[in-house]
Amino acid sequence: MKLTKMQTKNNERIDAWVKGTAFQENARSKPSVPVLTTEEVLRDYTPQIPESTAQYFTPLEAAQEVAGYMTESVVLDPCAGIGSLIYPFYDCTPTIYAWEMEPRAYEVGRKLFPNARWTLGNAFEIFSNDGVEKFKLFGCVVMNPPFNIQWGLSSAEKWTISGAKKSEHLFMELAIRAVIPGGMILAILPSLFMNTLPAKFSTWFYQRAVVDASWPLNAKFKFTGANTNLYYIRRKEE
Repeated sequence: MKLTKMQTKNNERIDAWVKGTAFQENARSKPSVPVLTTEEVLRDYTPQIPESTAQYFTPLEAAQEVAGYMTESVVLDPCAGIGSLIYPFYDCTPTIYAWEMEPRAYEVGRKLFPNARWTLGNAFEIFSNDGVEKFKLFGCVVMNPPFNIQWGLSSAEKWTISGAKKSEHLFMELAIRAVIPGGMILAILPSLFMNTLPAKFSTWFYQRAVVDASWPLNAKFKFTGANTNLYYIRRKEE
């Protein structure tokens, strides 16, 4: 997908805002550091190549629906993008861990939500070396993972124990392993996610987790017409 002139200009303005550098709106204006609201950045930022990276950021109305079920104080978003999903509960959740693989989105998200504990990289790194000990377990995992891609997930494949291959299955494995026993996972996933689980992964999943509920999201995502559900999943008690 080639960005429009307006999308390119919006991204350049946001880049200047992140870096604190001057931006010239038009030929008649003087360059100045942009002053942007959170809502403006979330609305105007456009990923460079969403069709190959599956960076379809969460619309505000969908994020608000997820936030309505948030009750935990320690939350992980393993594929945070620019922080669209954490925005509605950011100010009322004491500890948010946000991981993002794409450097540009990471910088924007860190600027928007500086009190979240951001990490640039693949969230599966929490299972390497002292990662689990370092990060402990999370009361809740929220996520809008990329669907049906393998881009940037080599370390995920290295640490998977479920046999997962596709991105949405890999991130679901991560969520189940990272959340506390009895903890919840709030995930935006393809509507047919539970009906299309590979056999090996399905066995692994149902041994460890229960789907308490799921329902369609009516929110429209930019650049994709994929039908999505919000899944409320609970890790089984040990």
